[in-house]
Amino acid sequence: MTDRIDPAWLAELSEWLRIPSVSADPAHADDVRAAGEWLCDFVRGAGGTAELSETGTHPLAIGEIRASAGAADAPTVLLYGHFDVQPPAPLELWDSDPFEPDIRDGRLYARGACDDKGNFLPLLHVACAMADAGELPVDVRVLIDGAE
Repeated sequence: MTDRIDPAWLAELSEWLRIPSVSADPAHADDVRAAGEWLCDFVRGAGGTAELSETGTHPLAIGEIRASAGAADAPTVLLYGHFDVQPPAPLELWDSDPFEPDIRDGRLYARGACDDKGNFLPLLHVACAMADAGELPVDVRVLIDGAE
């Protein structure tokens, strides 16, 4: 399956997956923040706006990519997800390092590859590609939680 993925997209996702954003472990608080900053940088790099918003626990990444026409009456679509991951323990049950993406039998394995970094990033890529092409018909708001 990974042979159908743009190598640049796979490299970006792998970079994000390497951040051990385990919100349940206080030792990873800086990593959770780093994963949120990574996402904000991605949105800003696509021409949108984004910032981390503090909460009582871990930050939210909040951003927006405006409709191509810039119309004040463009509908709004919300992309919601989370960039934190569950603790990888017990490590002995992993066939590879949970924070070093590994492709086996055409599938990508890493903590967060399916829940939720790997599910969210393609949606954001589509919005960015449509905006780059001048074809984004909606305002896209991004709300990504650092503590599911």
